[in-house]
Amino acid sequence: MSGTDVETKRRSRKKPTTPKAAQGPEEANSEILLEKAIADVPRCKTVLVNGPKGGLGKTTLVRNLAVAAARSGLRVALADLDPQQTLLKWWSRRPEGLAEVALWAAEPSDSRELLDIISRQSFDVLIIDTPPGLEKYPEDVQRLIEASDLLLIPCGPSSDESESVVPWMEFVGRFGKPSAFVLTRVDRRSSTVREVKLELNAVGRLCPIEIPQSEDIKRASKIGIGVQEIAKAFGAAEIEGVWAFVRNELGLRQE
Repeated sequence: MSGTDVETKRRSRKKPTTPKAAQGPEEANSEILLEKAIADVPRCKTVLVNGPKGGLGKTTLVRNLAVAAARSGLRVALADLDPQQTLLKWWSRRPEGLAEVALWAAEPSDSRELLDIISRQSFDVLIIDTPPGLEKYPEDVQRLIEASDLLLIPCGPSSDESESVVPWMEFVGRFGKPSAFVLTRVDRRSSTVREVKLELNAVGRLCPIEIPQSEDIKRASKIGIGVQEIAKAFGAAEIEGVWAFVRNELGLRQE
């Protein structure tokens, strides 16, 4: 249920069909309890993982954050808006018996209907994967940003990627939504990492945890799992760290 639905119902309770003076104590208490129950309905938190080009690591970030959230006990939904449907293919390979993650796939132009459908479900968090060339869908981009609680923009440690995502962060920043860069595929021995971090930090927040270049992360994607679901996997701790950052940004309690 969306926040708008909750607010509409709360307002409707302020106009009872019978005067309050005519209500007995039981009816009045029921009224208060119902209103409190409606107000306490949690709204699904939405994370939009976005960027202006392909190859930034959006899908890798989405699926691993989804697994981290699901393993923490949250009800997780994914939305794959990329026509290549890489996220959907990963999800279709996911073995049974692991932490559950639901998924919807759609075109960016269908985002309004998709958001409406998911808002009617009882999920705690929705993570949206977006296609490259997102600027080709200006109305849909605006709708998705406005519907989101947190915008994540992944970036690898290269000047080509930072030159692309810096103006994108400046664009999405106009909407006033909480946002952050997430550095991915980081080789800490590389001198470029420091330069890229300085560039990104000059225009937006930077998630304090970096995701390393990891063969385990690549291997996990091939078999439909998250890197945390591989014993002693390299990169699993960093994914958990990024999820902790996201969880705190969304105000979600640790289960």
